[in-house]
Amino acid sequence: LNRDAEAAEARTLLDSGTAASGHLRIIQVRLTHIDAIQDYKVRPYPGSMVLLRSTAENDKYERLPDYGWGTAVASLQIRDVRGNHLELFDPENAGVLATQLRQALEGKVPARPFQLH
Repeated sequence: LNRDAEAAEARTLLDSGTAASGHLRIIQVRLTHIDAIQDYKVRPYPGSMVLLRSTAENDKYERLPDYGWGTAVASLQIRDVRGNHLELFDPENAGVLATQLRQALEGKVPARPFQLH
């Protein structure tokens, strides 16, 4: 995440007058999200956690396979789901999401448990 590059892009749009009010709001939200991501500090959690991880490719952000949670929780189970952040609840993806969530709530181990190396 490069907040400086995002801010420069936002300033360019603002200075050029090409950003409509809707675009300005989108830029403001993006910058706020970037600030939150960069400022967030993961604190240790003594319990277990289930991470529902999207299998969708993301070329904007690099992420650790465990999204950085592996060192913060006592027990981490990762379950892959289809679709990106905005598509998780689309009809073609909702069934996989529901199955993974149901199995996690029932305490069933996924077919391929994630292992930290």
